Formats: sequence, structure tokens, C-alpha cells
Amino acid sequence: MQGEIFEKKNLMKNYLRYISAILSIPLSILLRFAIVPLIGYGIPYIMLFPATVGVALFAGIGPAVLTGFLGSIITDYFFVEPLHTITLDTPHITRAIVMALTSFFVGYVGNGLRSEREKAEKHAFFARQSEERLKRSEEIAHLGSWELSLADNNLAWSDEVYRIFGLEPQEFGATYEAFLEAVHPDDRAAVNDAYSGSLKEGRDTYEIEHRVIRKATGEIRIVQEKCRHFRDEAGNIIRSVGMVHDITERKKTEEAILRAKQEWERTFDSVPDMIAILDEDYHIVRVNKAMADKLGANAEQCIGLICYQCVHETSGPPAFCPHAATLADGKYHIAEVHEDRLGGILLVSTSPLFNENGKLIGSVHVARDITEQKKAEEEIKSLNYELERYVLDLEAANRELEAFSYSVSHDLRAPLRSIDGFSQALLEDYAGKLDENGSDYLNRVRAASQQMAQLIDDMLNLSRVSRTEMRRDNVNLSKIAGELADKLRKTQPERKAEFIIAEGLFADADNRLLAIALENLLSNAWKFTGKRPNAKIEFGVMQNDNKSNKSYATNSGEMKPVYFVRDNGAGFDMKYAGKLFSPFQRLHKMEEFPGTGIGLATVKRIINRHGGKVWIEGEVGKGTTVFFTLQKQD
Repeated sequence: MQGEIFEKKNLMKNYLRYISAILSIPLSILLRFAIVPLIGYGIPYIMLFPATVGVALFAGIGPAVLTGFLGSIITDYFFVEPLHTITLDTPHITRAIVMALTSFFVGYVGNGLRSEREKAEKHAFFARQSEERLKRSEEIAHLGSWELSLADNNLAWSDEVYRIFGLEPQEFGATYEAFLEAVHPDDRAAVNDAYSGSLKEGRDTYEIEHRVIRKATGEIRIVQEKCRHFRDEAGNIIRSVGMVHDITERKKTEEAILRAKQEWERTFDSVPDMIAILDEDYHIVRVNKAMADKLGANAEQCIGLICYQCVHETSGPPAFCPHAATLADGKYHIAEVHEDRLGGILLVSTSPLFNENGKLIGSVHVARDITEQKKAEEEIKSLNYELERYVLDLEAANRELEAFSYSVSHDLRAPLRSIDGFSQALLEDYAGKLDENGSDYLNRVRAASQQMAQLIDDMLNLSRVSRTEMRRDNVNLSKIAGELADKLRKTQPERKAEFIIAEGLFADADNRLLAIALENLLSNAWKFTGKRPNAKIEFGVMQNDNKSNKSYATNSGEMKPVYFVRDNGAGFDMKYAGKLFSPFQRLHKMEEFPGTGIGLATVKRIINRHGGKVWIEGEVGKGTTVFFTLQKQD
């Protein structure tokens, strides 16, 4: 490429040579005209000779002869008598020949000089090109060169060495001592020992890696230096020539590769599964620590072993071998293998390995000990079987309980009705024969039998609440509460009681069960406000800083609406709050507030079946509030 460039330049010069020869003729004629007033027409070739010599020196023989020959004819025409004529006589022809020969001779000499000049230019051109290529190569390779003369301690650096050391030529003293100043202080002694030691020991070369500090930035670079010493005829070392290679990036890459390799090996060895890389002849190429430990050897000792021999102690691969299957079709395979030597039951998988040409060369063999997992699965199966039996037993017990509940409701109600009926008959038929105590005793018997009947009904209802099948729907709680409030007003129309029912309250729930829960809560509120002249009962959802008609409570990270039933009735002491949701727990005497103590227990079971929570707050003489949440169905 560079040769072609040089040839093109020479071709362009050839054109310029002849153009200059042609242009020099009119120039010399014009100059000759210019000096006519000084010397007249004498010495007609006075300006042609310098022009011919100049062309000869610049352009060579051909252009010089062209200038001399044509120039002599034109000069004769303008400056040799008879003027302005071309005469082909002996003097004119002789002058033209002499001028041509003179031009040829001068051109020959000039051609030699020009040829040497062109050779020198060509050598200089290629030298510059070589120097530029060398600089670019040094820059690309981060490789610089230096030379040290021992006679005068003069040190010469290439441009790349300056760049590596982060110096400008004017910042460098060009001595060996100045070079040492640029070396990292911790490496300075080693570098000096390497160079000085090679001189003292008479070695022709030395090589060393060390660090340098760039003066401007303080950046540390790692370089590799190689040096060769040159001797005089007496065998004495007179100069040293070397190279400096910036290997910082290579070192960083090597360190990164080494770290990655170490991390991979640590990861490979830290995997609890047993891993082996197998070739197409069933030889072990590599194993991790878990596999080596199982084989009772270190990783290096396992390399080259035949897997089926060292694992299964067989003369060939077993029928279930997933590695054999992978070698056959080049696909992933998995198998459950029982091998006591490796711990018991293993889940073995093999993934195909291909080389860069896509040829199958082996597989990655991974074995996981699933012995404990299998035991756990068997235990789970056993537990599931026992659970199924328990469920069946529980279903049978529930059926028996339902039968018992029916028997209780049927067989106990009849004698209770008899007791109540005969007690009432005695009071009505023998009222005149009974004294005040006798009548009181019969009234107490009637009250006890009625309470017992009510208690049986409540217990049956509590039992049904726990067993009945739930059917969720979008339940209008506001509507249910409103209907219950109307029903309660009709039982005691003379009472002045205010019901406040929030509008638009809906919930994902079982309509029948929620109706039972609200009935118990509102009935309790109605009962415990019975002695208030201006009773107030409210059903709603907690307010949230007036931004919404719903407030949310956190339950296991989930936000739920909190509903409440509030009254201004008798209230209770909060130290008993934890007992109120247990069956038969009462805080008031029967004469004060009648009841069986089953209502709140029923509410709790209903709310629990909906995945919610229920709690109660109150203060003696200031009323009670029952709160509850409901869990939406997934």
C-alpha cells in the first residue's frame, strides 16, 4: 500500500518535470528580453544556460534536453541575427546540437543527483512510515522501548514509554536515576538489583515485572521489562536496550479470571448435591467435594475413574443409568436410584455436554440424596391415612352428636313441658289452697324449666352454628340489622330506644350465620339498655379520620373493615372481657338481666368460621361495644 502511494507520487513528479521544462523556456526568454537594455543582443544564451541547468538538476536528462533544444531554437529566433527568422544553416544547427549535448550532459549529471535524492526521499518516506507504524504498534500493544548508554548515562525513551510512565519529555531527566524515581518505592530496590545485577554478573539479558507511579495522577501501573546488553570489541557492556510493556489490564484480567475460577470452584464444591462431569467413555472428568467424599477420595484421585465401576461396582453401566440415556439421545434424563454406597435413595439427573462443534462429549451428572425426603413422604402418607381415618371417625361422631342433639331436644323438651304445664295447673287449680311460699316455689319451678328449655335451644343452635355448611354471598348487613331493629321494637313498643344503622354495609359472608350473629349482638344491646330511659344502639363500621366510611385494622399484614355494635347500657368491668365469649359466662344476675350466656359464644364461633376476629370493650354504667372483622373468601 505504501509502495503504491510512493509510485503515485513519482508519477505525479514525472508530469511536473516536463511541465517545468516547458515553462522554463518562455521564462528564460522573458528574462533575456528584460536584460536587452543592459547588454543588448550579445550573449543570447545567457538566461537559457541557467534554466537548462536548473531543469537538469530538478527534472533530469529528458526535460533538460527538451529545454536546451527548444530553448536554443527560440533563442536564435529572438536574439541571433537575422532576428525573427529560423535559418537551417550550419551555425544554427551547430548551436542547437551543442546546446542539446550540453543539456544532455548537465541532465545526466542532474539525473544522477536527482536519482540519489529520490532514493533518499524514498528511504526517508519509508523510514517515516515505519516509525509511524512502530509508534502505532507500540501504542496499541502498550509496548515502549528504551536505550541506555553506559558511557554518558544517557537514557532515551520512545513515546509509548513516556505515556506508560505518565510523563512528558521535558519532565524526564533522561538518566537511569530519573527512571528509578518513577518506579514504585516498594519495587525500586528490586528493579535496581535486576539491572545492576545483570551488569555485575555479566548476563546479557534480564526480565522483571514491577509497578510505576504516574506523576500527574498518582495512578499505579504494572509493567514488564526486558533488557539486552550490547558489548564492544573488548567484551565490555557499553549500552542497554530494552522494552517496557504495560500489563496492567492483563494483570487485572488475569486476577478477575482467577477470582472467577476460585469463586466457581468454591461454589462447585459447596453444592451439597453430588456432581460429576463424565465423558462419553464413562470416565470421571471432574467431581465436587460432595461426590469425592462419597467415593472416599479427593477430587484429583477421582479423575479418570469409570463411574459405574467406582459407584455401582459393576462391569458395565446399569440399565437405569441416565448418563447412558443422555449419550444415546443427547437429552436431559432423570432417574431415582437406590445406592447404599452413596447414601441410599438418590435422584440422579444428567445434562448433555457439547463441544464447540456441537458434538456430544459427555454429561453433567448430579445426584441428590432424597432418602430422608422419601422417609418423610412415607410418613406423610401414613399421616394422611391416619387423618382420613380420623376424619371418618369424626364424621361418625358428628352423626352420633346430631342424633344425640335430636334426642336431647326431643326427649328433654317433653318432661320440661310437663313440669311447666303441671306447675301452671297447680297454680291455677289450687291457688286457694297454696300459701304464698307454695306459689313462689311453683313459679320458681316454672321459671327453671323454661330457662332449661331455652338453654337447650341455645346449645342446639351453638352446635348447629359450628357444623352447618357455609354458603358465602354478598350480604347486606345494613338490611339485616334494620330488620332486626324493627323486630326488637315490636317486642316492647313502649320503650324509647334509638337505633342508628349505617347504610350500605356489605360483606362476603354466609347470610344465615351473619343474621344469627347480628341478632345475638343487637338482642344483647336491647337487653342491657332496658333500664335506660333513652337507650341508644348503633351498628356501623369504624370511621377513618373522616376520609372514608370505613376504617381498616391490620391483621397479619392485611387491612380489614372493623364492624361494631355499640350501646349505652349497663356495661361491664374490662377485667372480665376475656370470659364473655365462653359458653355460660355471665356477669349479671338472672333477676337483673335474663339469659343463658350462650349468645356471645355463638357470635365468636360464627366470626371464627368467617376467618375474622371478635373482641369487646366496655365500662360499667357507660355501655358496651362489640367489634368484629370478616375474612374475604379467596
